[in-house]
Amino acid sequence: MFETKLKKFVEKKIDSKTIQSDLKSILYDILQGVKDEKIKEDIHTVLNHIETFQLLSKITESFYTFLPIFWDSLNGGNIAIKKNEEKDHYLCKITLDFQDLGFIDTAVFLYKKDLKVDFFIENSKLKNQIKKNIEFLKSDLSNEGFLNIFINFLSKKDDNDLEKLLKFKSIVDIKV
Repeated sequence: MFETKLKKFVEKKIDSKTIQSDLKSILYDILQGVKDEKIKEDIHTVLNHIETFQLLSKITESFYTFLPIFWDSLNGGNIAIKKNEEKDHYLCKITLDFQDLGFIDTAVFLYKKDLKVDFFIENSKLKNQIKKNIEFLKSDLSNEGFLNIFINFLSKKDDNDLEKLLKFKSIVDIKV
């Protein structure tokens, strides 16, 4: 996504603030100001991972990414990717339980180039921070070719979605 933003900046389709808020741009900026070699090495490792996932995404025409999770405060979690073969729908379900942030429950439904994302976020400060950046997320997803993007914030955890999950064939299921 960083490279896409750079291209759009050169074409004068976005402003420099959009580029500066990209994770890779932030890491490059930090890299310039850091003297500690261990921190530099860690930043290079993260940048290499990002670029590897970008390359995999391009080569396989899929979407590969990493989740920058602070494991120290993670009590547990689950990441599941499922496919409904009859309708060619995909579901990515991420449930995380943090000591300091509480529960975060996310369901991403994909059909062709349409996305529906449902969030349940127990911590109100985190929820408000994510809400503040939703338009940025929608813009990035739209720039990547997604047509209709629906994002909802649920007021309570939806434990009844198990029925929905049963209609999908499991592709990936990871528990922490």
